[in-house]
Amino acid sequence: MAKMSTDQDTGSNGVVKDGLPRPTTTTHITSNDNNNSTAFATTATNNTTTTAVINENRYYDEAQKIFYPLTGIRPLTPGYMDLAHQPPVKLDTPKKLLVILDLNGTLFYSADDCRKNRTYIKRPYFVELLRFLYANCRVMIWSSATRQRVSKMMTGGGFIGVEKMDRVWNREHLQLRFKDFHRKVLTLKDLEFVWRAIENERSEAKPEQLSAGGRYEFCYDQTNTVLIDDSPHKTQLQPHNCMIVPDFDQTRVQHGDQELLKVIHYLNDLLYQDNASAYIRASPFDTNSAFYLSQRFHDKATALTATMKRVLKKDKKREAKKVARGMAQGAGLERPSDARKAEVPRAADMFQVTTMAEAGQIPLESRKAVHLTFPDWVVPDWTQQIAFESVKEDGIVLMENAGPEGGRSTP
Repeated sequence: MAKMSTDQDTGSNGVVKDGLPRPTTTTHITSNDNNNSTAFATTATNNTTTTAVINENRYYDEAQKIFYPLTGIRPLTPGYMDLAHQPPVKLDTPKKLLVILDLNGTLFYSADDCRKNRTYIKRPYFVELLRFLYANCRVMIWSSATRQRVSKMMTGGGFIGVEKMDRVWNREHLQLRFKDFHRKVLTLKDLEFVWRAIENERSEAKPEQLSAGGRYEFCYDQTNTVLIDDSPHKTQLQPHNCMIVPDFDQTRVQHGDQELLKVIHYLNDLLYQDNASAYIRASPFDTNSAFYLSQRFHDKATALTATMKRVLKKDKKREAKKVARGMAQGAGLERPSDARKAEVPRAADMFQVTTMAEAGQIPLESRKAVHLTFPDWVVPDWTQQIAFESVKEDGIVLMENAGPEGGRSTP
């Protein structure tokens, strides 16, 4: 048995070196050698240390080989359950929610047949969910994956509106001990870390950032925060501030699901609640509830899908105009129409990237279609694969519906 203390990580006031206050506990983790199982019990708290007694050969989950965290698991914040057990109160107008999104298993499926070349498949209604969140909520990412893998998921997964994300957190923000960081360990997403980080930033924010519409207009706590994750154990420190969705696995990739559509529907109701934790406690998100399996939800889902399609269609036209304006400026043209802008239906999932200047420099004799570079805010899902061909000195001819082999359209 080994005894470990976090005195080196915390000061006398229980503040971790990164500056965020951290609740501290004395936790004993004992093992039963007869059945090779492990159990833990929180026994005491103090202001300076977190102590764990652990047998290094024991696991939290023998089947999945998940270790206990060396720092133990703190008790719930005093008063959390009292506030969560208040009666839900419905509002007449929506309030701003802080929505924290997990990545792998929640929004993406990671095909890891080759770790260096992972393929990230988006969950159905991924774009619709992000559009809904950007319009109504403050949004951030918090994944237990490493910084490098989070970056790959957000770039390889075709994430939209990254600039609208309030922040992107990764494994480094779980405040794990060094040994735990580099092994498969039980991880928890303590929302206190998020709330305190935002509050620390608010204390130094400029007046305009604190005013209506500013980034730090609102304080965040259990009354207006929700974590969306596929791992129940990650949410146990704030059990009534989470929505647990089924893991987006290979079966769901093949057959599809409506989980994110259900999430949108639930969040739309949660926006009108005075206390998010009270509402979630009284009416938890249950993807297998009778309502979500009913014809009533099917009808609502159909109507919601139609509404989202209309919104996306308007967005496509707006983004197409921006693309055309950028093309005209890049080619030195006076009007977007000079670039012979086409209507923008749906995009191919992948397209080769080159710049407008490069497209104009393709030799005439090569007669080769070149794929146009779109700005980061233009998503492949929304933009038709468009090819350009240099034909004359006075401009570039747009080739509509041109794939890699591409046929040429008439100028």
